[in-house]
Amino acid sequence: MGKPSISKKALSEGFQLFGVSDINKLEKVEFPSGRGLMRPSEVMSDARSLFVLGMAISDNGMNTAI
Repeated sequence: MGKPSISKKALSEGFQLFGVSDINKLEKVEFPSGRGLMRPSEVMSDARSLFVLGMAISDNGMNTAI
């Protein structure tokens, strides 16, 4: 399954954004401590690409918390 078909599937499932990034770029980003975040290499050491999906969510509880 290539990038165009994955993008088409993501958009058909309701995501408004889809992207692919070189995983090495994320490995170089400084992660904030205490948030339980993991580097891609800690989860899948052989991964070379990262899918990024985005969806707008309207939630009154979240909107008032900001």
